[in-house]
Amino acid sequence: MEYFSLSCSQKNIVSLEKVFPGTSVSNICATIHMEGDVDYELLQESLHLVLQKDKTLHIRLLEKDRELMQYYAEYRKEEFSIYDFSRASKEGFETWEKSEAEQPFSLDGALYQFKLFRRGEGRGGFLMKLHHLIGDGWSAISLCNKIGNTYLGLLEGKEISFDKAPDYKEYVEEEQKYLSSRMFGKDETYWKDVLKKGGEPALFKTISSAEISPVGRRVSYELPERLNQAVYRYCEEKRVSPFAVFYMALAVYLRRTGTEERFAIVQDCLSNDKNYGAMALKYNCSYQQVRNWVKRYEKMGSAGLEDRRGRRAGSQPARTPEEELRDKIAELERRNRDLQMENDLLKKVRELEMKDRYL
Repeated sequence: MEYFSLSCSQKNIVSLEKVFPGTSVSNICATIHMEGDVDYELLQESLHLVLQKDKTLHIRLLEKDRELMQYYAEYRKEEFSIYDFSRASKEGFETWEKSEAEQPFSLDGALYQFKLFRRGEGRGGFLMKLHHLIGDGWSAISLCNKIGNTYLGLLEGKEISFDKAPDYKEYVEEEQKYLSSRMFGKDETYWKDVLKKGGEPALFKTISSAEISPVGRRVSYELPERLNQAVYRYCEEKRVSPFAVFYMALAVYLRRTGTEERFAIVQDCLSNDKNYGAMALKYNCSYQQVRNWVKRYEKMGSAGLEDRRGRRAGSQPARTPEEELRDKIAELERRNRDLQMENDLLKKVRELEMKDRYL
């Protein structure tokens, strides 16, 4: 049996497990609901075929010489339990679903779980749970889609074939080569220098009485369908996950600049005919930020570029009615710009859809 090291990301996940032992902090769950008469024999076969072909799902952990290592376990076909909720209420099913999602993994065994269920006449599906060591949100979606497509193919009597799945061992080897390379030394020196200089951190609200906890509350916002499809196509084209796209958008949103940097950005923007979009790309900030800085500079000079966030109200001069009115107008303008940008994006998506339709 061949053992290989954990990747840097996996080591971070294991460290998090040690900080929050016995919790579901590393669980990634998805519940797939299927309408119609579910053929559970074919669904079992679909799971078997997918699991058989994806080596990453076979990863197991073992401690050797006080170091946690991983290896590919031999896959053995298994039968997954079927739970019958035909007579259970919606609340009863959701309670079971939540309980399963919160049940922590044992790192001594398989790092995936599948549980099939019936919800009544013409309703069923399966619950999938992965440990973060072998998957993430994007790969979980990809895995569910692969299982669904395999199931539909079996229903239609098609021969099932799969593209070659990535070998995680090869990724770990490439990572180790990089960590021992001269390029890594140069990159490490560069980022240490960047971090030493530092900068203003993103501003978050803090609560001194709050305890550190792995339990969070998720708030979901649905994107318009066309915008959702546009993001999906972008990810497919650039071969990146949606997480990376939204993470970078969040980084741009939270990016903080000092007064001197804002002054430099404003001067550059004014000397380039107020090209807000170009400045946003050049300085890694948002279009709205650049525009607001320019407007404030034109009205108030350098004082308009000072960041008052985080200061105590008593240390600030009293706000005049004119300032409050100006802020309200600016907020309305911002909302209008956001709506206009969304409409422009949806218009572009429709143009691309029409173009594809006539090709």
